[in-house]
Amino acid sequence: MGLQLGRSWGAVAHVPALRAMSDDYEIVGVANTSRASAEAAAAVCGIPRAFADVAELVASPDVDVVTVTVKVSAPL
Repeated sequence: MGLQLGRSWGAVAHVPALRAMSDDYEIVGVANTSRASAEAAAAVCGIPRAFADVAELVASPDVDVVTVTVKVSAPL
């Protein structure tokens, strides 16, 4: 699914949580299922950069740490 404002777990939980703890860092980019999807997510979430894929994000000199955020389902 990727990061989609108002629709994804990342948008409603992870990005706000990361921003609430952001005294020592900033969110500088997002990689999604496609560059277009990343650009849309970056625009609506106020993230400065969008990357075509995770490899491009990791290779960026502006990125020091990568967080992969997923929703963990409740146990059955």
